[in-house]
Amino acid sequence: REWLAAGRSDHAKLGFEKASGSADALARCLRHCEVGGGRRSMEVEESPSNVAYLEHVAGLFGAKGLLEDEYHFLDKAANLDEVKAHRPLHQKLWVALFNKAVQMGRFDKACVALKQIDSFERHLDVLAQKLLSAGRVDLMKDLDEPQRSCFIGKLHERAAMTPPTPGSGALQCYRHLF
Repeated sequence: REWLAAGRSDHAKLGFEKASGSADALARCLRHCEVGGGRRSMEVEESPSNVAYLEHVAGLFGAKGLLEDEYHFLDKAANLDEVKAHRPLHQKLWVALFNKAVQMGRFDKACVALKQIDSFERHLDVLAQKLLSAGRVDLMKDLDEPQRSCFIGKLHERAAMTPPTPGSGALQCYRHLF
C-alpha cells in the first residue's frame, strides 16, 4: 500500500500479487477492521477471502486512477473458480469488468465481459453506442449469438427511426446492416 501511495504502482502491483497468498488473513482483517470512515464494505463481508482481497486491491488502484491495474485485479477476481460457482458474485464482477473496460476505451475487453453477463441488454446498449461512435462495430461480430442478435435488432430499430441521409446515424446503421 505504501508503494501505491508513493506513486510506485509497478512495485505496488508486484507486492499485492505476492501478498495474494495471504488473502485469508488479509480478508479477515478487512472484515473486522473499519473501512472507509467506520463502515465495512459489504463486498468484503459476502465474498470469499481471495475475491474480497482482489476487489479491495482493485479499489485501491482505482482510487488512484490506475484503471489498467484496477482492471487487472478485477479480472483476476472474476476468473477465480469460487466466483464461477457463485452466480450473483460472478455477475457483479463481470459487470464491473465491463464498465471498467468501457471507461478505458478497451472495447475488445468489454465484448469479452459482455459475454459473461446474463442480463446484458442495458450493457449492450452502452457498448453499441460507443462502438458506433468509434467506428468499431466490427467487434460485435465476435459476440455470442444472443448478444449479436440483440445488437442487430437494435441496429434495425435505429435505422428505421429516421431516413438514411448523409451523416445521419440511420445511414451508419444501414451500412453496418448491409
